Amino acid sequence: METENKSESTYIPRPFLLTLFCVSGYIYFGLIFILLFILLLFNRWSTLILSDYYMESSISFPRVFIGGLLAFMLHGAALTGIMFIWQRKRYGLYIIGFSSLLIIVLSYVFGYGSLTGTLIYFSTFIIFLPFLKKLT
Repeated sequence: METENKSESTYIPRPFLLTLFCVSGYIYFGLIFILLFILLLFNRWSTLILSDYYMESSISFPRVFIGGLLAFMLHGAALTGIMFIWQRKRYGLYIIGFSSLLIIVLSYVFGYGSLTGTLIYFSTFIIFLPFLKKLT
């Protein structure tokens, strides 16, 4: 009985902004994760669309598949990082930072990088930094 009172009294509510950012992160990274899964399922079709859109001869099936697979894994890792931040674990912030950095770098390596994408993934990491002390 005494341990129950200790656990109830030590409960610290999650800050509202942290909840808002986590829910937004779940939605964003979850949606991208699902869309990348669909890209992997229909890789031939997406390769044709990308080759028509970019009109380059460097768009090939293996390049789209490897890029999509890497993006799928990194967005899954970021989704896992959001889950750990929701549970108030500090290493979730490190996972998001590492996966966001790799997403930014690999998008430029594959030739699809943009300033907007860089700002989105960089801000995804930055918005969680003020809550670093609240994470264990």
